[in-house]
Amino acid sequence: MIIMALVAQVAATPTFAEFKRLAPSIAGDLVLQGQTHGRIDSVIAPVGGLIAPGVVEAELVEQPVATERGCIRKRWAVSFSAPPSADINTATLARSHSSTEIGMPRPHGCRTASYAHLNPGIDQAQGFRSLTALEQIRLGARNLRFQCSDETSSGLCRNDRTILRVLNTLTPWAISRDANDVLIWLGTPGGIVTEVRFDLAEPSRVRVTRHIPAPF
Repeated sequence: MIIMALVAQVAATPTFAEFKRLAPSIAGDLVLQGQTHGRIDSVIAPVGGLIAPGVVEAELVEQPVATERGCIRKRWAVSFSAPPSADINTATLARSHSSTEIGMPRPHGCRTASYAHLNPGIDQAQGFRSLTALEQIRLGARNLRFQCSDETSSGLCRNDRTILRVLNTLTPWAISRDANDVLIWLGTPGGIVTEVRFDLAEPSRVRVTRHIPAPF
């Protein structure tokens, strides 16, 4: 009853302050109305990073869906804007867009899976094939040949055993495509990037690079 009363007071386009007070599923229905979306499981508001004056951003994460290949969910980036001199809590919805994330299911299902963002140019089928190939690499598949470079002092490239040990401690968070190669970024977004690159047709030849991302 309390939630319904609160919703009744919120305008069709809620302010950022109103948006934050709502349950995730209700907040999602309001700011994503007119767009096809699943049930929103969680809201991250505000999102950090360099943002223009008068703008505040949030992320809405959908409930994951289990498929034959693995787990799929959408993440929505939502921007609210207000005049630069106004209280940011009065900001109203400016725009939103979605991206797709995939993950391999864990024993407790898709809710506990780790998810990787699919960048433009790679579809879900290629993404799942890439994660499957990465798992085979991390298990030490036969005939692996590593090419390694490291801009940090981590010692990643000391030998193949070290590379495999390090790769097994990191979580993939983004997948891209470059010509015939797939690129998987592991680690933590915003932190040191460990990139694994290989051709899906010949995943035994693996290029591993570690670098510090350029500042925003």
